[in-house]
Amino acid sequence: SSRYRLLRDDAQAPGEGLRPFLIDRTIVCDIRLQTLLYFSVWYDVLFASVQLLASWVKWRWLQGLWSWSFLGGNLLLVLVVEPLRLYLGYAGNLGEGVPRLFLFFFVGLACAGYLSAELALFWVFADGMLRPGVCSTAHGSAAASLQTPPPCALQIERAAWIVRLAMLAVEMLFA
Repeated sequence: SSRYRLLRDDAQAPGEGLRPFLIDRTIVCDIRLQTLLYFSVWYDVLFASVQLLASWVKWRWLQGLWSWSFLGGNLLLVLVVEPLRLYLGYAGNLGEGVPRLFLFFFVGLACAGYLSAELALFWVFADGMLRPGVCSTAHGSAAASLQTPPPCALQIERAAWIVRLAMLAVEMLFA
C-alpha cells in the first residue's frame, strides 16, 4: 500500500472542511522482484530462442501425440504465457497493483507446474513411452543420417527448463 503524509491547510476559509493536500507519496515496490523480472525478460529472450530452435530441429522427425503436445505447449508458454506473466509482474510491482501481482503469482505457478510436469515425464518415461525410437521416426531425412534416433527432448531444452524453473521459484518467493 501507499503511505501518504497529509498536512492541514490553515489558510482555508473559515467554515470549510479540512482539505488535506498531498506532500509525499512513498512508492512501495519490491526492488528484488523488479530486478528478477528484469533478468527474467532477458532470459526469456534466450529461452524463446532455444525453444524455437529446438522446435525447428525437431519438426522434421517428431511423431507421436505426446511429443507434439509438448512442442505446442512449449511454444504457447514461450510466445503467449511468459510475456503476459512478465507484464503482470511489472505492472503489479511498479503500480502496486495487488490483483496484477496475484495473477502474476498464479500464472507463474501454472508455468512452474507445466515445466515440472514436462521434466518429470521425460525423466520417468525416458525408457518407455518417450524413448527416442517412439517419439521420432527413423525414416526422416534428418534422422536417417544419425546412428541412433534423435531424443524426444534435447539436452539444451532440459537445461533451459531447469533454469526457467529456478528463476520462477525465486520470483514466486519474492512475489
